[in-house]
Amino acid sequence: MAVQTLPAFTPDGAIGGSFGAATSRIALPGAQVGGSDTLVVVSNLGSIPVYVALGSNTVTAVVGASFLVMPGRQRVFAIGAATYIAGIIQGGSTYASSVFATVAIETGS
Repeated sequence: MAVQTLPAFTPDGAIGGSFGAATSRIALPGAQVGGSDTLVVVSNLGSIPVYVALGSNTVTAVVGASFLVMPGRQRVFAIGAATYIAGIIQGGSTYASSVFATVAIETGS
């Protein structure tokens, strides 16, 4: 697996939440959400894999089709025009998986 280096960034807000067996969404934090230099770091603090998707206030996450974040792992996404993160847990379990999302503004080039 290739490892990429992240650019320097400044945190611009964070949110935490739990996702369950049905897709749900949370508004992304930060004063400068959006733009080509904005990233979101998604951390799965739970013990169950979670699928996430970024988008508008109607975004939904789909098991097997959205981005997988394994327990104890992080994924970084370019935020683009997204203002919400949606999530759903794998396997249809009724247990929630906690997710922490940090929005960051890239400060280097």
